[in-house]
Formats: sequence, C-alpha cells, structure tokens
Amino acid sequence: VVTCWAWDFGDGSTSDAVDPEYAYEEDGTYAVSLTVTDDNGARHTTIAEILISNLPPIARLSSEESIRPTGEPFRFDASVSSDPSPHGSIVEYAWDLDGDGEYDRTTTAPTLSHAYDDDGWHAVSLRVTDDDGATAVSDPVQVTVTNRPPRVTRITWTPPAPTDADEVLLAATADDADGEIVQWSWDFGDYVSVTGSGPTVRFPDDGRHTIALTVEDDDGARSDPFSVEVIVDNAPPIAVFFTTAVDGRCLTFDARDSHDQSPTGEIHHVAWEFGDGASCPGLPGSCGEGGRWSPSHCYSEPGTYIVTLVVIDEQGAVARSEKTVLVRE
Repeated sequence: VVTCWAWDFGDGSTSDAVDPEYAYEEDGTYAVSLTVTDDNGARHTTIAEILISNLPPIARLSSEESIRPTGEPFRFDASVSSDPSPHGSIVEYAWDLDGDGEYDRTTTAPTLSHAYDDDGWHAVSLRVTDDDGATAVSDPVQVTVTNRPPRVTRITWTPPAPTDADEVLLAATADDADGEIVQWSWDFGDYVSVTGSGPTVRFPDDGRHTIALTVEDDDGARSDPFSVEVIVDNAPPIAVFFTTAVDGRCLTFDARDSHDQSPTGEIHHVAWEFGDGASCPGLPGSCGEGGRWSPSHCYSEPGTYIVTLVVIDEQGAVARSEKTVLVRE
C-alpha cells in the first residue's frame, strides 16, 4: 500500500498531497516528478515535462476628452492595462494615432499627449507588449478634431493718409492655424464690397470710413469681422489755365480745365491776379466779358507779368497756378 506521495514541481516547490493543485509563477518548461513509497519502504519515481505558457497582457485605452480643436492635445491613458501573469509586466506601449494600422509612437509610460494638425476624426488604438514579448491590442477610442477658424489681426493701407482722389491699396495680416485662407471679403458699408487679399478701392468722399474684413478657410470656417477706421482727407482742386492774345496788350485767360479731384467736390471760387496790380474779381468790369472762368485783361504797359490763378473748392481747399506772360507793344 502506498503510504507516501512526494511531489517535486520543478521550480523548487514540493507537496505531499495525493492530488495537489499548483500554480506556476513563471512560464517555461518544468520537469515534475512524483515519488511514491509503500508500507514496506519501497519507492518509485516518475518524471513528466510540462509546458507553462505566458498569459498575454490586457490592453485598455481611454481619453479624457473626445473632442478638441486642432493644436490642443488629447491625453490618452492606458494605465488600466495589465499583465495577468503573477510576475509579468508591460514593457512597451505602441500608439496608433490615426487608425491606419501603423504605430506612430512607442513609449514605456502608459500615457501619451498628442495634438492633431488638421481637423477630422481618428480611431486611436493601443498595442501593449509584456516582458515575455506577448502583445494585446485595445479596442479603438474615437476622437474628433475640430477646425479652428481663421483670424484677421491687422489691416493697412497705402497711401497711409489717403484723399478721396486716391486709389487706396489695402493689405491685411491674417492666418489659419490648421489650413489656408481661400476667400477675403471686404465690406465698406453701403457703397461697395470687394474680394481679394489686396484690393484697390477709391473712397467716394472724404471723412471717416469703416472697413471690415472677413476671411474664410478651406474648411468653410469664417473669421470674426475685423474692422478699422480710415480717415480720408479732401483732395484739393487742380488749378489750370491757358492764355490767348486778343489784340496788342489785351489777353484772354481760360481756367475751364481746372477741376476738383474729389468725386463729389466742386470749385466754388475762382480768382485771378494779373501781375500788374489788377485782379479778378476786383473793380467793376475787372473780369471782362468772360467772367471769372474766362476773364480778359488789357495791360497798360508792355512787359513781363506773372499771372496767378487761385481756385477754392467747397471745403476751402486752395490750389494755385502761375504763368509768366510777355506783353508786347
């Protein structure tokens, strides 16, 4: 009759139970031996090899946020991943950040922060590897990356102090952090709207004018309107005249080519100095039959005279033009 059972599990552990249960701490191949002894002291030993396989790790992944704009990082957390082997450990975390099956980053830490440059959604998954080389892949975590709208930060214009006669070239500083700007919309109030990154505009009158710019990116997002106020000065008039000899010492002057540069401006006053002390207007009849725009004047003596034309617009802006005329006998 067998009276003694002696088990050797091959890892230094033993048992004297008839039918022992035993869990190995490490994977590997073990030689298990059993020695039995009967009531007469006779013994017999038998040996068997058993293979203990490694338990694979368990991969679990989460993210604090499921929606973030471009440029702001998601924090992915795999710290609840585990290795069920008694003495096993996870030694590598591989991260598939865009769902293409390729692992973009590897770390030894269970957390990762990552920001995306473009909008869209991504199925992020994790592969963990234990110290025996066994791997496991987590279920994917879906994150959504939202587009950031563009912005306008500055508007400038040339010339920097325009008049209502100038063509004004506009320029803007704008950026889109995750794409490109595809449309520029300029609003000048009731009178005109234009497009383009650097349009040219002529203001309809002097005064204070508000310009608002809105830009749109390649994802259809629009910026907040960016507004500036442009102070437009009145453009002075242009004084131009020519002379015609009538008879001897008598000349006719013509200022009808003079004009106001402003789109809505008008010349309200025309005056002449003939260079000999006479002027138009002045004494009765001093402008002759042609009036202020086309006066005539007879000089009492031959000589060289400087004739001055002065024109003034409705806002008081003044322009002058001078010519030297030769009066002969």
